[in-house]
Amino acid sequence: TFFSLQFYLFPLTFGEYTLISSKSGSWSIKVNKGKITVNILNYTRTFNEFNLRINKYYNFYFGINTNSYKLHVNSRFKTVSYPEKYNITKDITLGCSTHSSKYEDFFKGYIGNITYYKNRFLDYDQICQNYMCTKYIRNYDILSMQEQKRMQFWYNKSARRLVRIKEQQLLDKKNKPQRP
Repeated sequence: TFFSLQFYLFPLTFGEYTLISSKSGSWSIKVNKGKITVNILNYTRTFNEFNLRINKYYNFYFGINTNSYKLHVNSRFKTVSYPEKYNITKDITLGCSTHSSKYEDFFKGYIGNITYYKNRFLDYDQICQNYMCTKYIRNYDILSMQEQKRMQFWYNKSARRLVRIKEQQLLDKKNKPQRP
């Protein structure tokens, strides 16, 4: 009933958004003006030491078990215990909130190289072995630009696909025979 999630992060705006959320697990990680806040059931903690900035590349790790979680951002590592047991997570959504019936609080930026570990709670050395520590990234700026270009390509491709789907839906609606 525990898991770990690793990914690269590149924020493009400086606002309030949801980075990760789980409706079934009743938890979320939000960012407000660069500060990361973890919400689990009735427990909330804001981390001032993790100050995200726009147009900067971050290595992000979040692991959760029954009564604690780990947060790792660019070689900074925090393990936090909380008083209650969390709900079992059956869904994880990256880049927006799913706590209401609609998607909201969208993240504007890039998320890539996502790795999910079911029933594994990684320690610092295991996270660094997966190249999630900045000391293992040789050319940080070039790597972030390559990742940014790759993710922009897939974003544009999916955006064009959504436009084609909407156009087709409009045509289908227009060409649908009307009942007398």
